[in-house]
Order: sequence, then C-alpha cells, then structure tokens
Amino acid sequence: MNAVVAGYKPLVVAKGYADDSARELADKLGVKVIQLSDYFLIEAEELENIIRDTITNTLADFLTIIAEDKQIPPGDLVLLEQIVASPTIKDLSEKLDLHIRDVVKEIKRLQNKGIIPKNAKSYGKVRLYAAMRLTGYHFGLLKKLISSLHEQCTRGEHT
Repeated sequence: MNAVVAGYKPLVVAKGYADDSARELADKLGVKVIQLSDYFLIEAEELENIIRDTITNTLADFLTIIAEDKQIPPGDLVLLEQIVASPTIKDLSEKLDLHIRDVVKEIKRLQNKGIIPKNAKSYGKVRLYAAMRLTGYHFGLLKKLISSLHEQCTRGEHT
C-alpha cells in the first residue's frame, strides 16, 4: 500500500508465498513477487571463508568478554547462572516465578548494564553470552587467587 501511495509499483522479495490465497492476492493487487531459492550455491572457498569468519567472530566475542574485568553485582550473577541453567525462556520464567514479559525486562536490564551485549536478540544468544560472562567472572576470580598466592609465596621467600 505504501508503494502505491508513493507512486511506485509494489515489490516483494521472499522465499515464496505463505499459501495460495497470498499468491492470488498478490496477483489481484499487481504486486510483483521475486522468489528466492531455498538453496544458494556457493563455492567451497566462499563457504570456508564464511565458516572461518563466524568462528573468528565468536572467539573474538568470547575472548573480549573473558578479558574484561567487569564487576557483576551478586544478584546479577545469580540471574546469569539461572539463565545458563535454563534451556528456554519459559524454563527461566518458571524458575524465577516471573511472567515472560518480566523475564525479558530483566534480560534488557542486563543488556543496558553491559553485562549481556545488546546484539543478543535470541534467548539462545543471551544464554551463550551469559555463559561467557560467567566464565569471564570465574576466570577473574582465579587470576586474583593466583596473584594473591604468588604474593604470599614471594613474601614467604623474603622473610
């Protein structure tokens, strides 16, 4: 409709029609539909580059989160642990005894605090980043413990 109002011909680019009535409606309204194939043929080299880029980006995200020395309040740590332990957002809402709408608000709160990246749009990605953040937090605790033990050992040698 917007295309018609703007004086343009309407165009839809999609994998296909939802059903026959959608095809009939598009024909009736004069909407041009460009159907994309379900399969894309690419060279093996292109596929290798896509996979390498994906792995590289994932590792970069992981290492960046682990290397950050981010202070996480105890309540947020508990929430991160519950996210990681809950395979679905429904499971998490049941564990927290909250409506899913309120669980989403809690996740957005973590995103606004920079604990979970804002680009984590799916619950699966939220869980992945929660696991990364917890790993980074525990890694930070280990670094502090090792540093403290090292200091104690060093002081013991000088006495």
